[in-house]
Amino acid sequence: MDSTPFRFRQDIVTVLGHICLSGRPGYENLMLVSGRIRLIRLLRGALGDLAADLRAFAAELEEAEWTSEKAALKAYPHAEVDAHRLTIPFDEQHCVVVAVDYQSGIALIEFAGLKADRLRNPLRRGARS
Repeated sequence: MDSTPFRFRQDIVTVLGHICLSGRPGYENLMLVSGRIRLIRLLRGALGDLAADLRAFAAELEEAEWTSEKAALKAYPHAEVDAHRLTIPFDEQHCVVVAVDYQSGIALIEFAGLKADRLRNPLRRGARS
């Protein structure tokens, strides 16, 4: 069975989820997620459990109603916190870094990929990447 249409549909849902949910009551309380393209790039090459975990993470992040760092850590207890950034490990090799503004309900996916790449190229403060 060719999984290309299925994977394409999953990628489109990840990208357009925010637009499709805009008519849903109570949607304004959900997290506004930016930087999904980084997650999608990682998802394209992912297989098995990693792919399933990344899809679940994308959906959970949009549904999140985090009002504080404590709420985010309750959802992801293995995450590391550095100021307003959460580094969420997915397996021994991959992680996602999300900057969160809890008051505004905005999450920015700053990095998604190999932990080794994250350590080699640290995120720059106040600069676009």
